[in-house]
Amino acid sequence: MNTFKKITKYAVLLLMGIPLSSSGETLKIIQFNTWGVPVVVKDTYRYWEAMEALEARDPDIIFLQEVFSRKGRGAFRSERYPYEVRGPLGFPKPISSGIRILSKYPILSSAQVSFCKCTGADCLSKKGAVIAILELPSGAHLNIVTTHLDAGTKDSVKISQLEQIKSLVEMYGDPDAPLLFAGDLNFNDRSLPYEKLMDFFGANDTWLDTHDSTEPGYTYDAYENRYAYDYSIKTNEPLIKERIDFVLYRGGSGHILRPLDSSVVFREEPLYSDHYGIEARFELATKPLASAPVFSH
Repeated sequence: MNTFKKITKYAVLLLMGIPLSSSGETLKIIQFNTWGVPVVVKDTYRYWEAMEALEARDPDIIFLQEVFSRKGRGAFRSERYPYEVRGPLGFPKPISSGIRILSKYPILSSAQVSFCKCTGADCLSKKGAVIAILELPSGAHLNIVTTHLDAGTKDSVKISQLEQIKSLVEMYGDPDAPLLFAGDLNFNDRSLPYEKLMDFFGANDTWLDTHDSTEPGYTYDAYENRYAYDYSIKTNEPLIKERIDFVLYRGGSGHILRPLDSSVVFREEPLYSDHYGIEARFELATKPLASAPVFSH
């Protein structure tokens, strides 16, 4: 983030009466597509290695996609994350949604939705989204959402899926609590679905708010990631290099959710997936009460 942008953001916060000190509750999350697809997958032992790597980074919440296979479902769980919520199961389709959230903190409630529209091989999976309401150590509530959108090229299908997620959040989320939305969205930040995403949820893009515009933050790189390259060749898909995994945030009526930093993780060998992960830290701070006016006689 450039100096002018930082100064402008801090000035706005000061004008709003929001304290800049790190006096709130800190939250660390990781977003990660595990590449657990049921075909053309290599080195399934990496599931367990990936879970160990996730534990080593010690996030409070883990957002996962493509936990499709039996091995993956067994590997991506941990006693350190006793609270878990999964997306839609497969029946009557042969493959489940593959989405999962692991949390250190209690899940008060959860809900899910299966997408109505899909394209190509994605129609074999019961893709969808899941929302959960967490209770943090401070007692504050937090809405968390994950999804894995259609991998096809039709913007209309992805926008339809985003509309369903919007309805899910409005119906089952805590309207007063902040929101964290993380997932593999299969589009970049220059697309029409991205515009709709930001409009639907009124959220901010964590990467853009913590990095300069010269840092692309690629989460899928078929030129550098050997798994992505092999998968693209075997499935006759074009080689792409894009940021298609996102972490979004939005404050609530009583709390500010402020990103402290974010980074792309799992880029080095040993690779755990054809995607890289995103690690982000946030501060959850209570909004200050407005001071009563003082009158003099």
